[in-house]
Amino acid sequence: MRELLKCLDKFHKQHHEIATLIHDLEDISGDCLDYNLVDKAIEELFSYVKEHFRYEEQIMLKFNYPNIKQHLAQHNEFIETVDKLCFGSPEVISDPVTGLIRYCRAWSKMHVESEDGKLDQFIVDQIHSAVTKRS
Repeated sequence: MRELLKCLDKFHKQHHEIATLIHDLEDISGDCLDYNLVDKAIEELFSYVKEHFRYEEQIMLKFNYPNIKQHLAQHNEFIETVDKLCFGSPEVISDPVTGLIRYCRAWSKMHVESEDGKLDQFIVDQIHSAVTKRS
């Protein structure tokens, strides 16, 4: 049960950190565009996101999360879309950094509220079940 509580706490801290990194990228990419700083911020953000995805995926597997396929499909869609935004044709994307920031904000909000909300509820239910069994 403690492990499950730690999972919830870690998920929430990671979601907060992802929001902070998106905000940092937005700040860096403001009026004075230093491409080296922007590249570094993008790399830091997506390195952290991938770490978060790996952690979530390990937990979902460990506790037999029933909606794992749908959840992983959203993670994969995110990575594919970000790849297209970062490395897509310049003719298609007039302002890739702004597009990337908008996509990350919208996707993160939607994913945390929907899929991660379901995962949170699953973990809470597992905790409740463990507590009930002890009683």
